[in-house]
Amino acid sequence: MNLGAGRQPGITIASTYHWVNRAVLETVALMQVEFGFRSETDLDEWRRSHAAGQRPDAVPYGLDRLISPEIELVTTPLRPLPTGRAVPLLFGRPTRTPTPDWLIAWDEHAALRLLARGSGARFGCGVIWATDQLSGRVGERTRARVMLRMLRPMDLIWCLSRAQLAPLRAALGGRRTRVEFLKFGVDTDFFTPRPLPAQPSVLSIGNDVDRDARTLLAALEVVHRARPDARLRVQYSGDLAVPLGVERLPRMTHAELREEYAATTVLAIATRQNLHVSGMTAVLEAMATGRPVVLTRTPGAEDYVRHGEWGLLTQPGSVDDLAQGILYSLDSGNAARMGAAASQAASTEFSSARLADRLAGLLTR
Repeated sequence: MNLGAGRQPGITIASTYHWVNRAVLETVALMQVEFGFRSETDLDEWRRSHAAGQRPDAVPYGLDRLISPEIELVTTPLRPLPTGRAVPLLFGRPTRTPTPDWLIAWDEHAALRLLARGSGARFGCGVIWATDQLSGRVGERTRARVMLRMLRPMDLIWCLSRAQLAPLRAALGGRRTRVEFLKFGVDTDFFTPRPLPAQPSVLSIGNDVDRDARTLLAALEVVHRARPDARLRVQYSGDLAVPLGVERLPRMTHAELREEYAATTVLAIATRQNLHVSGMTAVLEAMATGRPVVLTRTPGAEDYVRHGEWGLLTQPGSVDDLAQGILYSLDSGNAARMGAAASQAASTEFSSARLADRLAGLLTR
C-alpha cells in the first residue's frame, strides 16, 4: 500500500480501521425480540411497584435487561386461549414473518398462547414443569406429551436445570429445536447483603407441588429440641399440623419477603424428587441477602448450591440429614462464612443481569 510521502503508517492504518469499524456498527440492524407474558400480569403496575422499590426487576425475570446496543425488546400481553384454540397447535405451524427476529415466552403455558397469536422469524420459550409431568400420573404424562408436541415448532427451548435437557430432547424426538440450559438469576439490586440477625433463625419459603412439607416440619422439630433459642418460620401448603416452636407464615409481598430473608440466619428448602430444582428462586434470593442455604439434593441442584461453600445439599426425604444441615448452618461461624460466599456467588453468577446476558447469548448465537 502506498501511504504517501511523510505519512505515518501506524496512524493512517488505525484511523482507517476506526472509520470502517464505526461504519459497520452504524449499519448493523438491531435484533428485535418480542417478549410475550401472561396478560394476567399487569406490567404497568409491576413497573410502578418496581420503581417504588417494592418489587424486583422492572420486567418479570429481569428480561428488560435484554435491551442493549444489539437487542431491541418489546413486551406483549398474551391472553388465555379460548376453549379448543390450542388443539390446532398439534398440527399447525406458527406464522413465519421477517420481524420480529424472535418471539419468546418464559414458560411452556405462555408459549402456547404465543404460538397461537404471534408471528415472527423465530420462536423460543422456557420449559419448567412438563419434564416432571412426563414421569407423573397417566393424565399428567398425557398432558405433558401433548404440550411438548405443540412446542415442536419452537426454534429454541431453554430449561433452568441441566437434568431437564435429556428428557426434553427425547420428548421432542430429535427435531430441529435447539434445547439449552439457562442458568437462573434474581435481582441482586433488590435482594442485597444484610447483616446476620442477633437471634438465630430458620426460614422456609414456598409451597409449590414439589415441596416436602412433611420432611421439613419433622426436621424442624429436631432443630427446635437442639436449638430452642432459634426462631423457626415456615411457609407451606396443606393441613399438616404446625409443630411446637414453629410459626407458619402467610403469603408475602416481595418487600415483606426481603425483610424475612434479612431476619433469618439460614434458608431451608425440602423438596421431593424433581428435575426443575424446585425452590431455586428462594434459594438465590436468600443467597443474594448473604444467607447460607440448605436444599434437597435433586438433579440439577448442584448448579445452584455448591455443597460446603455457600450451602448444603441434603438427601431427599431424610429428616436427620436436613436437621443436621440446618443446625450446622445455624452456627454463627458457619453462617457468616457460607453467607459471605453465597452473597459473592449471587452477585457474580446468579443475578438477573447475568441471566439476561446468557439468554441474549442463546438468541444471538
